[in-house]
Amino acid sequence: MTEDISDGEFGFTWGQVDGLLWIRNGEGEYKRLDPAFMETLQAVASGGTDLEDVEEGARRTIETLHEEGYLEPGAQIERLETPEDIRLWPRLLGFGVSFGALAAYLYTHWEAATTVPTDPLSIILLLFLLFGIGRVSTTLHEWGHYYACTPYFEPEIGSERLNGALPAAVTYTTEAWRCPRNIRLWISLAGPQVTVLIALAVAGVHLLVPGVTVLATYVLFEFGRLLLNFNPLLEGDGYLLVSDALGIVNLRTRAFEDLRNRRPSLPAAYAVASIVFTGLLILGVCVVLLGFVAQIAGL
Repeated sequence: MTEDISDGEFGFTWGQVDGLLWIRNGEGEYKRLDPAFMETLQAVASGGTDLEDVEEGARRTIETLHEEGYLEPGAQIERLETPEDIRLWPRLLGFGVSFGALAAYLYTHWEAATTVPTDPLSIILLLFLLFGIGRVSTTLHEWGHYYACTPYFEPEIGSERLNGALPAAVTYTTEAWRCPRNIRLWISLAGPQVTVLIALAVAGVHLLVPGVTVLATYVLFEFGRLLLNFNPLLEGDGYLLVSDALGIVNLRTRAFEDLRNRRPSLPAAYAVASIVFTGLLILGVCVVLLGFVAQIAGL
């Protein structure tokens, strides 16, 4: 695989953000690079240094990058410019105010939110809210992520199983790697912000028709989803926010590699906690749903 680059020049796409150097392949995948290695890579790519003259470790890394599609024979070295940073605090303030308003609503309407419907009409309305409006809310949540990305790159939306178990729609934001941290944090926060606004809209309708308590129940459901989404033990927005805020790159990948290799480490402890939490979460959801159905059925 190395003959194609050992006899001539090659190119690659790279950039720098928040002091980190990265390289990208044709599939949109990214890798971090050490600054010293970048100098070696550029020297080999431009033909100034022969690959065979490079230190063995660096040579193996270059060969691996070529095998994984990061290096293209005959191409140019292209640097992608880093997008201009944004002010994050107004967005954080807006989210904090709206989330606080949602929490205050639930605090003052807790009895209504936890009232189990018994009449058929209320049950049908609740099911419509959960599976109809809830699906719309999920779609708009992902649209929030998508919209936050569009000034900088074009993301894709697909479906995955979070933590290998929980089905969910996801917005693939790998390209956010080339954006400053404030932009990455906003991209992760934009989806929950949309969810909060939808929940507040439903809460507003409940304030107009307080007798329809299933509206408050739906708001509680959305609030619970938000809390789960913000849990860093799940592979959701909370995980991305914590990773970016703390500057931890590929935490889950490192965590499960350490766990598979039985290597004691904090990432491995995170992996164990994530697995245990996911199992307890699935069990808890099943228990709550069964209890809810039993109350409706009068069992």
